[in-house]
Amino acid sequence: MSDLFSMSASLGKGQIDLVNKRLENMMKRVSDIRPVFMKVEPQYKKDIQKQFQTIRPGLKASTIENRRRKGFAAGPVLVRTGALINSLTKRTSDTISIMTPKMWMYGTRVKYGIFHQLGTRKLPKRAFLIMTAKFRRYIVKTTKKYILQGGSGF
Repeated sequence: MSDLFSMSASLGKGQIDLVNKRLENMMKRVSDIRPVFMKVEPQYKKDIQKQFQTIRPGLKASTIENRRRKGFAAGPVLVRTGALINSLTKRTSDTISIMTPKMWMYGTRVKYGIFHQLGTRKLPKRAFLIMTAKFRRYIVKTTKKYILQGGSGF
């Protein structure tokens, strides 16, 4: 008796054609993942909304008083007029959402947003555009599903 074990399998012409067609379709989807971006954008907006609710540090008492004197509610941090949060959670003229076949850029044209995102010498950093680990996993899962399965509901 031999210590070797071998096994062979072969595919018929129809099966090879089917495999080739599926691989071609996957390659097309890899070359343009905009459907993934369109699918994950609503979840990112929800994540940003949550981020605005949890931003720290909070407002100083003097800032709250200043808001009140100017006719604004004490409200959450980073929300005085609503322009910044609306530009990131709704579609406004200040929303930036640019999609190319392999890249998605999301942000705001609200001029003071960058100062809150990065902080300054006098203004504490209060980042609101954060990609959480959970959201990254969601993007990876959605991308895999799109590439492997495609279709409208991927």
